[in-house]
Amino acid sequence: MKRVLLDQEKKTIRLSSWLGVTVAVFELAMFIVSGSQAILIDGVYDAMDVVILVIYQMLLPLIYKPVSERIPFGFAQVETLFILIKGSVLIVVTSMIIYNDIVIILNGGTSIDTKQVLIFEAFLTLFCIFGYFVVRRLGRKLKTPMIKVELITWKIDVFLSLGAFLAFFMEIPFLHFHVLEWLVPYIDPLVSCAIAMLMLPEPTRAFIKAIRGLVLMAPSEEKLERIRTLCHETLSDYPYEIDFIDAVRTGRKMWISLYFTTEGNMIKVPQLKQATMDLKKALSTIYLNLDVEMIPEIHPDNPAE
Repeated sequence: MKRVLLDQEKKTIRLSSWLGVTVAVFELAMFIVSGSQAILIDGVYDAMDVVILVIYQMLLPLIYKPVSERIPFGFAQVETLFILIKGSVLIVVTSMIIYNDIVIILNGGTSIDTKQVLIFEAFLTLFCIFGYFVVRRLGRKLKTPMIKVELITWKIDVFLSLGAFLAFFMEIPFLHFHVLEWLVPYIDPLVSCAIAMLMLPEPTRAFIKAIRGLVLMAPSEEKLERIRTLCHETLSDYPYEIDFIDAVRTGRKMWISLYFTTEGNMIKVPQLKQATMDLKKALSTIYLNLDVEMIPEIHPDNPAE
């Protein structure tokens, strides 16, 4: 099963990479021809994404390796680390482009062939829509963090390409009404700056989430409360009292340890095993990939009667 999932994820990431390469090459070539800053930011963004994806593909088999005594959490952190790197690189690149656009605006803007850019952005929007649906179809059974990030990336590309097309289209009425003609040189850097600012929240959120994963922080209080509720509901028919729930996410896997006390001094192993299986089934409705364990709470200071 793991082998099938690995092959499917590799296929999805590989195709997304090739589509990303195509988009990046077209965008960088169009930047050379037109000098558009809006196209440059898209090109740099997609090129950095492809570089990270290529390296990620090489290390993808590690993520599917089982846990061991030497590596108790497996290689789940590899994926989190790559999302952290990807997020930080995109934050830096986007911030630099915003700074560059502000400098261009302060220096009087820039002139480009708007008709040429309009045709390109229309084509790019259609291509990105195609890329989004292809990746979504291939990865529909893979609810992995990296696939989710890729779908977000393609969705951003679709809306930003469409947004750039509509923004450059505004130049036509600006040229028609001469009172607004002075704004034309500022359209490209303004569009580029707006695109960059719209892009910035996504890698920032991915970066923060990856930091939480690397330092093994617990999920949000809302998710913890949902876990607690499910655990209490599932164990209501068992003679166990929940003392503490320890939940940690590493990469795509959630580890949940439930500490409990029981009535009397005896624990029936078959009953405990069944309770653990019921818990895992209930929690699987929230998390696709998880490990659940029930641990009896033992207090050395309170000897058994």
